Amino acid sequence: MADISILNFDAGISRVVWDEPGQIGTLPDRRQLPPSDLAANLQLNRLLQSDNVETSLAQALRPAVASPDILSPERFEAGLQTVGRALDRALGEATGLSGEEQQALEGLDKVLREHQELQTELHYYRDMLIAG
Repeated sequence: MADISILNFDAGISRVVWDEPGQIGTLPDRRQLPPSDLAANLQLNRLLQSDNVETSLAQALRPAVASPDILSPERFEAGLQTVGRALDRALGEATGLSGEEQQALEGLDKVLREHQELQTELHYYRDMLIAG
């Protein structure tokens, strides 16, 4: 086995493990330990994550999601279909709505139909790319 007596470890567990046989290893005194990087990392995080116009604006524009389950693709699509059916019923039973409310429902219906058409086209082109 190679002679490792030329190695000199001043700090840490390495000194305890690699001490010469017959000697009792001790941990270094606190004064010999290098300073921790933790304080520098915390300061850096505080500087990088400080509030500025961009983060404040992004947080203000980010929608609040009551149920994070809706963010999964299957649940989102199922939610859109449920809303579409409810919207169709609402448009069919639309009595006593003001002109503005009627326009809003029709606009939403148009957007949902466009979304469905775009989804259909997306699936078509994706299947075409996969098929080669």
